[in-house]
Amino acid sequence: PLPQAPILPAQFVLRLVMAVLLILPVLLGVVSGLPEFARPAPSSEILTVRQMIERLTPQSPVLFAIDYEPSYSGEMDAVSGAILGHLLRRNVYPVIISTVPTGPIQAERLLSLAGKTVGQTLAPSDQYANLGYLAGGATALAAFVETPRTYLSLDIQGERVWDRPPLQNVNSAAQFAMVVVAVENPDRARTWIEQLSPKLNDTPFVMVISAQAEPLIRPYYDAAPSQVQGLVSGLTGAAAYEAATVQSGAASLYWTPFNIGLLMAVLLMFLGGVINMIAGRIVRQKRRQEIKNK
Repeated sequence: PLPQAPILPAQFVLRLVMAVLLILPVLLGVVSGLPEFARPAPSSEILTVRQMIERLTPQSPVLFAIDYEPSYSGEMDAVSGAILGHLLRRNVYPVIISTVPTGPIQAERLLSLAGKTVGQTLAPSDQYANLGYLAGGATALAAFVETPRTYLSLDIQGERVWDRPPLQNVNSAAQFAMVVVAVENPDRARTWIEQLSPKLNDTPFVMVISAQAEPLIRPYYDAAPSQVQGLVSGLTGAAAYEAATVQSGAASLYWTPFNIGLLMAVLLMFLGGVINMIAGRIVRQKRRQEIKNK
């Protein structure tokens, strides 16, 4: 007769134990905030971005691209929110654009969250402009960089944008006070750099990217001359930026659970290796004993 399958297979029990050991400490960290992990020290590129934003004058127009997919919003909202919160405290005029169809809606949500962080309720038209979705890929982006007035003349509310006081003298992307691109996809980030960097002249260009995109985008920042003047990457970069600007946002909130999850993952890998080594030794000893008995 075939052996009866166990009600709780060993693999199921093992996966359940691992899930509990990963999830429970993270939940405790979210609820209690303990143990408290110090935020990382700001690196040179973080300090550079902070200094560039501090030099902006009130009501200066800043082009801000929200160009990441919704599935990456957990990480990218934290990174983008840290930069956007600092811009709002400087009382600049963000101009939002996206080459991702869901980007304009994500931008409205991000503006609302960032406004609450700095204690503001942002009003469309008066405090920011959302130009919406830029269709057409690299070709459309190149046209927008050259002639933004003719390519996108209305915001998502259907109102005229370029007659507003902060934008009256903006006729190309180079005339913005700063350009910030938040993107998680390396190919999309490269498109932005290739289309914008040669035409921005002295306008500061900042890339806000995910941790997975950093290895492919960092060479643009490290190049001489640099094609990107500022770089903020991943949750670590967001936490360091909030530490550098003395603010507390989503990155600071995520920092303790994030580190707890990393520590538990490393601990589970170490314990798994030890258990696997012991189990292998036991099996080898049993085989040797069986050979001796024969």
